Amino acid sequence: MRIGFLVNNYPPHMGGVEIHVQNLAKELHRAGNDVYVFTLGDAYRVRYDDGVRVFELPKRLDIGGVFSLPSERSWQHVRRKITELGIDVISVHTRFFPLTWLGVAIGRWSGIPVVLTEHGSDFVVSDSALVTVASRLVDLTIGRWSMRSANKVLGVSPAVTRFVHRLSGVNAQVFYNAVVEPNAASHNLLHSPCDLMFVGRIVEGKGWRSFLRLAEQLHDDEPEVTATVIGTGPEYDLMRAVAPAWVKITGQIPHEDVIGRLAGATLVNPTMLSEGFQTTVVEAVVNGGRVVSYPEPAAVVLESEGAPVVVVPRGDEGALENATRQMLSAPPEQLGEAQTRKWLWPQRAQEYSRICVQLIQAK
Repeated sequence: MRIGFLVNNYPPHMGGVEIHVQNLAKELHRAGNDVYVFTLGDAYRVRYDDGVRVFELPKRLDIGGVFSLPSERSWQHVRRKITELGIDVISVHTRFFPLTWLGVAIGRWSGIPVVLTEHGSDFVVSDSALVTVASRLVDLTIGRWSMRSANKVLGVSPAVTRFVHRLSGVNAQVFYNAVVEPNAASHNLLHSPCDLMFVGRIVEGKGWRSFLRLAEQLHDDEPEVTATVIGTGPEYDLMRAVAPAWVKITGQIPHEDVIGRLAGATLVNPTMLSEGFQTTVVEAVVNGGRVVSYPEPAAVVLESEGAPVVVVPRGDEGALENATRQMLSAPPEQLGEAQTRKWLWPQRAQEYSRICVQLIQAK
């Protein structure tokens, strides 16, 4: 097949959606498909990412390094290239990005099947009233239209599919996030459960303050407890200013380095946001680590399957501390090989391929 991904952001721009798209695109290419990615950048260029051809198109109106619009010429270029390349299936991700809207529109115009994968489990919540209102307006208009107009809608967790139905009335199919196969080298360098990890954007809703308070409490009692904060964001400078000197702060680092730091460690995940399905949680478990988390779809599913994951009530820092202490004193057993394999990208890409073939055959 010839599969075209239309996504606002793609690595080296990092985030959960970006990693999902990159791994899926690479795995589909390894399976013998021709895969193309159309994304936004500072200027037009064409590059290759492990065999996946990436078209970077000029952007404008960059908001927070996350949301931007393609230029008028970029809209026209994507539409022309989709036709020239003979794309069989268009893949778009998350309802509120302009390239999602463009991909759905091109699919309707050209008769190419469109698969929309939703990654959010609720409306966007922000400290900014303007962002909250504007995003809700987008969701209720063009976001809803995108879901209703796509040929197939997927959601990365049951919570996401419930949100899709609530927003659009569409019955989405669960398509869980996945992770890359564990690196043998990282397993030979397992960290201690006493190495506490926080991974995510440094924004209020991700819970970095809760993580630092927890780390200080445990470190005061057990000096061997260490803490590492991985990520960057609007509150990065503030976080650096208030963090104890003994806390390691890495900023944004390569994804493979994040996985290496998670191996064998304890991921503390005090997120208060409406997450879709955090791959970081799965990566921690698959790479020999453990997780203590507020309710989040990946953590809830993995805990139910017997993974070394403990979920505590959202916002209850006392429960988070108690669960972490218990995790450090008596680390639970890891998942077996068969249970681990189901969370890897080769299996998930096969599932995605079957969905695409069904859509092509139904044309």
